[in-house]
Amino acid sequence: MKRRRFCALLGTVGVGGTAGCTRLPTSGRDAQFPPAARDAESDMALDSSPAERVDVGSRFGVLRPETNGPHDLRVWNDGPARKITVSVHRNTFPAHEAFEQAFDLAADAYVSLTLHRPAAYAIVVAAAEASATVGVDRSNFDCNDSATTVAVRSDGTFEASTQTTTMGCGPF
Repeated sequence: MKRRRFCALLGTVGVGGTAGCTRLPTSGRDAQFPPAARDAESDMALDSSPAERVDVGSRFGVLRPETNGPHDLRVWNDGPARKITVSVHRNTFPAHEAFEQAFDLAADAYVSLTLHRPAAYAIVVAAAEASATVGVDRSNFDCNDSATTVAVRSDGTFEASTQTTTMGCGPF
């Protein structure tokens, strides 16, 4: 009798624990990465296109890509035209440099990088004599859309912020 009660409890927990984790598949890019819920007033330059788009890494070999989506990184030049160097390092031992490139950005222009491989990253942004390091946690690579924006201000200072949707992804 206790075994039946245990099996019924186990079945209820198993079904209840996976509730909301399934959805109907769609086609195209939205099959794995739903469009971001972005606020045009808080996100910089949504009405313009980036000066350049760069893919860092690839999606090949990513386990459960529907729950390990990419992370967007935007580097915004909020000052005069200048050269900004972006280095992306995956936090492994030893550290793995995944990408480095210098961009000539006009005033109020930005570059958009997409980090495809789920991992923890350290991003180094350098302009003139100053640089800043921004961290991207592994937890940003989930079923939610997320983006990190690094602003290089006109006085040479740096500001960074991360935005993400806050849906629950489920335990599986």
